[in-house]
Amino acid sequence: MSIVSKITFYPRIALRYLYELLIRALKFLINFLTNIGFMIIGVLITISILSYNKFDPSLNTSSDDLSNNLISYPGSYAADLLIQAFGFASILISIGLIIYGFFSLTKRSQKPFKVIILLFICVITLSFSGHIISENGGVFGYLLNNQLIHLGNLIEVDVSNYHKNILVLLLTITSLIAGSNALLPSKKILEKQVGTSKTVVKEDTPKQVKIISKDEEVRPIKKATPKVAENQNKIRSQNSYNKKYLDYHVR
Repeated sequence: MSIVSKITFYPRIALRYLYELLIRALKFLINFLTNIGFMIIGVLITISILSYNKFDPSLNTSSDDLSNNLISYPGSYAADLLIQAFGFASILISIGLIIYGFFSLTKRSQKPFKVIILLFICVITLSFSGHIISENGGVFGYLLNNQLIHLGNLIEVDVSNYHKNILVLLLTITSLIAGSNALLPSKKILEKQVGTSKTVVKEDTPKQVKIISKDEEVRPIKKATPKVAENQNKIRSQNSYNKKYLDYHVR
């Protein structure tokens, strides 16, 4: 190794370490800000949906009056768009953003694609059942309800209230299962955390050591080799000598 390479060796290692540290810090900052943004957007959408008024200025309503929505005009437009599409089941979208952002911060979230698919199924099924109950399921609930009526006409079956109640029950159960699987923390990460906690507990437990007093004799080992037998005889003679020595001094 030349003198120049020796001089520049440690500075290059330090620069490489600082570069990796900077990349990790940027990734952490981007991830943190993204998840905080999801949570803030979810809170704002929830407030805008809860304070929704159909007479506020929106895509379907033109008015010169001020918006009564708590998030003002952006809230009235966003709430009208979501409610027209999914009905009041759209509040699950905002709740999903809040929960997903929280679990992503704690690194316990599901995969994004899985969350989107399951949350979409949850919202669609709930909007369908909401349209069956009160005709307030948005465009998706209206289209699914029309397809159900069209299917009943094709097979020549009258869809009564009894069938609608059973369908609503099945849709609600499907919505709860899909929503819980989408928004609950990942099972694999929870199992890893439980496994690590068990290993830590096992490492912390002290090992028990049996203390042999001078009065106890060492039991001989079966099929001992000549060297082991010789060592055992030496230990026995040494123990007897120590015992005699202690008895003599005690007297």
